[in-house]
Amino acid sequence: MTRRVNYRAIWFRSLAVFTAVFLFTVLINVRKQDDINADAASLAKFNPGYIISDFQMKHYNSMTEAEIQKFLTSKNNCSNKDEALYKRLSANNPNIKWHFEKGHFICLSEELFGDGEVIGKGETAAHIIWQAAQDYKINPQVLIVLLQKETGLITDKIPNNFDYRKATGYGCPDTAPCSEKYYGFKNQVRKAAALFSEVVSGGWTNYPLGKNYIQYNPSASCGGSVVEIKNLATSALYRYTPYQPNAGALAAGYGTAACGAYGNRNFYLYFQDWFGGILDEGVKAGKAEAAIEAREKGAKVLGRAKTNVKKINENNYYKEFENGYIYWTEKTGAWDISGGILAEWKRVQKDFGYPTSSEIVDKSGTVHQTFENGSIYWDSKTGTWVIRGFAEKKWVELGGVKSKLGKPTNDGVCGLVNNGCYQGFENGNIYWTEKTGSFDVSGGIYYKYHQTGTEWGTLGYPTSSEIVDKSGTVHQTFENGSIYWDSKTGTRVDKK
Repeated sequence: MTRRVNYRAIWFRSLAVFTAVFLFTVLINVRKQDDINADAASLAKFNPGYIISDFQMKHYNSMTEAEIQKFLTSKNNCSNKDEALYKRLSANNPNIKWHFEKGHFICLSEELFGDGEVIGKGETAAHIIWQAAQDYKINPQVLIVLLQKETGLITDKIPNNFDYRKATGYGCPDTAPCSEKYYGFKNQVRKAAALFSEVVSGGWTNYPLGKNYIQYNPSASCGGSVVEIKNLATSALYRYTPYQPNAGALAAGYGTAACGAYGNRNFYLYFQDWFGGILDEGVKAGKAEAAIEAREKGAKVLGRAKTNVKKINENNYYKEFENGYIYWTEKTGAWDISGGILAEWKRVQKDFGYPTSSEIVDKSGTVHQTFENGSIYWDSKTGTWVIRGFAEKKWVELGGVKSKLGKPTNDGVCGLVNNGCYQGFENGNIYWTEKTGSFDVSGGIYYKYHQTGTEWGTLGYPTSSEIVDKSGTVHQTFENGSIYWDSKTGTRVDKK
């Protein structure tokens, strides 16, 4: 392996080991000490058999070329202006070339690459990464993380031609010089993408699904363990970097440990720190990712993705966007949520559960969205209001917002006597129990019902809506009696 000269901060690097048929990666991963994030992602749930999901490795449309460029610039804007350092480095190392132009070192986010080892003209790194992602159907985020964990190029403020020629470590064994035929930034990125694509497409791998013995270090004396590889994406990572982190390497975060290997550990850490995390639920996670991706294609108002699909718990996942979210559960499927309805849902989420539809617009322009336990409504004049599932069917049956009840005035309350619930409206209430079902109470009958103590009183819960007889008298039945009303005599209570 090629050592970095001593003017640089120490980096931990993993370089790919290449044989006639496949490549490996040496353990030392590049990362400048002052770049280490004290709040880096946790390794507590690192699973050597499931390092990244198949969907995430194959999600080649996760970033546009412009988004890749923006990300590279955000991580490294080529801010080193030390011309004296450039001259000193060049004089002391005549075989190494740094690119200093326009008053600063040119780093990856600004560099241009031609074929082979040509630097300074050609294509941007963002374009090369994006094009490789499109051609080989590999997530550009995977290629970005690979560049960082192999040679640290994403954050390297003073990269040189030696760094670029072996950018992804492809064809660089830990026991021999790198193979010159794989030199060059573009060549390295595309070769790495092609290898990953081959494996996740069902091609050859030396670490197939199932149980494999994987060492902790190139030195066999450091030991290893049997790992059950659960998916092809993880198999591809081991074909590229055939070592797993030992307990010491896991405990060290981005640091080092005796007999440690860091390539796959750092891949996991960078992917979480930079792109929102790696799913760890195998088949279920894959279902969530696929469903969320499908929903994303039709959800134009959400804007750019801010995270990958992330796990809430065993059965629930989500993806965050600039203007909202897509949530997936095994029960409900994947649905987007945004705007005023999203804000209201955050307030009542505990009672309402996850979305079961996207927004629905009625003829009047009122928007509503359904959830597991109710709906949230919005219109431009009155804002948002919520209606619980136990009350919604009856409310809609009565005419919804145009009914005699009007709009809801609270979020609904459960845990009443006999496990009942009620929701208040502008002109009455809707009550529910498992035994009686949902019924509204309003007007003069509600006033009398309130005098009796409502559900806590002698009448109990309603068992019907209002009933009008031929004479015009209105009555409503309850568990333990009825309330009658007419325009002449007012209201009276008849108990059973």
